[in-house]
Amino acid sequence: MSTKKIYLILLALITVLIFSTAAICNNCFSQAVTSSSEGSTSVSQSNASGETGNESSTSSNDQGSSTTQISGESSTTQSSSAATTSTSSSASGSPTIDLNIYEGPTYSAADNIYYFRVEANVTGNPNPTVTWSKDDSNGAWGNKKAQVNLHPGEVYNLTATAKNSVGTASANINLTAPGSTSSSSSSSSSSSSSSSSIPVNHAPDVADINISSGTLYTDSVYTASAAASDSDGDALTYAWSSTGGTWINPNINPAQWKAPAAAGNYTLTLTVNDGHGGITVKTKNVNVVLLSLITLKIPAVYSEGGYIEHGGLTNAGGCVYAGDTGANNYCYGFMSYDISSLAGATIDWASVTFLLKKTWGNPTEHAGSLMVVEVVNYGPTPISQSLFSISGIPIYSAAAPSFSYFGDALKTQIQNAINSGKQRFQLLVGFTSPNNDGDSVWDGWEYDQTGITLTIKYWPAH
Repeated sequence: MSTKKIYLILLALITVLIFSTAAICNNCFSQAVTSSSEGSTSVSQSNASGETGNESSTSSNDQGSSTTQISGESSTTQSSSAATTSTSSSASGSPTIDLNIYEGPTYSAADNIYYFRVEANVTGNPNPTVTWSKDDSNGAWGNKKAQVNLHPGEVYNLTATAKNSVGTASANINLTAPGSTSSSSSSSSSSSSSSSSIPVNHAPDVADINISSGTLYTDSVYTASAAASDSDGDALTYAWSSTGGTWINPNINPAQWKAPAAAGNYTLTLTVNDGHGGITVKTKNVNVVLLSLITLKIPAVYSEGGYIEHGGLTNAGGCVYAGDTGANNYCYGFMSYDISSLAGATIDWASVTFLLKKTWGNPTEHAGSLMVVEVVNYGPTPISQSLFSISGIPIYSAAAPSFSYFGDALKTQIQNAINSGKQRFQLLVGFTSPNNDGDSVWDGWEYDQTGITLTIKYWPAH
């Protein structure tokens, strides 16, 4: 083979080898480019994933400004009550809380406030404790209930927070006392409407307690009463109590109270209930004194006493005279005593005493020289000539001008006058017939009204 052919063959083999190598290298470069592109895409996806995670974290932080977060999770819930909003966590055992008005608004006239009583319904493990933004009961019903006092027209947003070892939850409710004409927000308006739809109850109006007697005595029965009404028209119930004594029926008004056996100061209490949470309590302090006999010199009404000369002088307000005159006219003397303060009293003993001021002429010339004491009734008026026709009830005949009489007849007549409701107990004195001797000389006994005294011992009304 010639040298020229050999060169041509070698040239052809070299050309084939060069093209084969180029194809292989080009394929390797394409794979490298593809691999690099895929790597870039992977990085982009990784970065995008990281950004998404940051956005989620930021969103969670934004929620944390208005709700409570537990372990990176949070949620916002709306109470079933239109007037209540609450927040809680979805973490296991975390608290939930819901608020409910179980009483109110109830009006207290004595304080000019409406009060609401609100209850917190909570769940959670461990059992949560509840704190309130306002509780005017100062924890009187435990930490699950609160009372809020508001003046008419006042609005308050009450917040309660439940907390245990897992987390916290809170709820709030808008309270509006009747009388408000505006609201702070749409939620307040909704709450106000919800709260105001609850009927307003007013406590009963009760006047001061009255007792049927001014002075109260041991072991004695008295009537206690107090006028009561309810502006809502509710039926009222009554309950009487006292620091001493007993009640015959403590659940009526008026009621009968028997004072204790021991003297002293006692308090009577009346509780009036309208059955809808309105309660009014009235008290009265009373002094009870020992029931014992009282001795009394009954006061004379001098203007209603004196003497009358038949057909002649009427001596109203002057001395008392029994006998005849120089004109041979006979005279009767009169005394009037005020018993108006003895209503209900029981007379135990009575006496009347006459102390002579002057003897005129010779009274023995009158028949038997006996002066008769009679009980009469001419009312709370001065004496007049008309009394000569009045009839009396004899209780004593006096043979001597100065005397005292304390027989049962006097006691009985005073008691009869008291029981009949009379304001006066009145006496007439005069000699028996013939009561003039025709000698034209004054013959008789004269007394100052101050010299005739009427004294009794009595048990006061009880």
